[in-house]
Amino acid sequence: NRPELSFTYYFGYSMEHPKLFETIKFMQETNSPGGEFLQFDGMKERSKDELFDFLTEIKNAGIKLIDLTFYGLENYHDKFAGRIGDYNLLMNTLDVALSLGINVEVGIPVIKENLDQLNELVELFSNKNVDLFLFTPHSLGRGRTLMDSKITLEDYESMTEKVKKYFNRNTNRTQYEWLTN
Repeated sequence: NRPELSFTYYFGYSMEHPKLFETIKFMQETNSPGGEFLQFDGMKERSKDELFDFLTEIKNAGIKLIDLTFYGLENYHDKFAGRIGDYNLLMNTLDVALSLGINVEVGIPVIKENLDQLNELVELFSNKNVDLFLFTPHSLGRGRTLMDSKITLEDYESMTEKVKKYFNRNTNRTQYEWLTN
């Protein structure tokens, strides 16, 4: 009755919810993004066969796109994520999703600690059929612990052109730039 009012219903970071499929249906009925898109970080460990079954079910429920976040190469990513094997889980998820025809987007947060890994990560993901983007992490929640890791303009300028291609400068700026512009 009030078209000027709108809302979006969404889970958040992990889709491990006992009512995931019921909620996907509800999100589709309410035109919420989660009716077609799921953030796939923080998922429980699954074998490739289990991923195949789960992602097939996800696709059959109407999901067209999943998003994965890689914090760096395997050792750094697993350390950052706090669990050994998370990098491989995400890579397996990516490969299985693509084999099923589910679109995948990969986000890479850019921080001082992973600057030396960006070229290899961009090379890896630009050779796969994914939408790739690099971003600066937000400063809320766990992001508060990354304040000292935020990149500077000099860090940005040190990146290769291939890496910069995936880093949107309209939405990703240094703290100093946001405060002074």
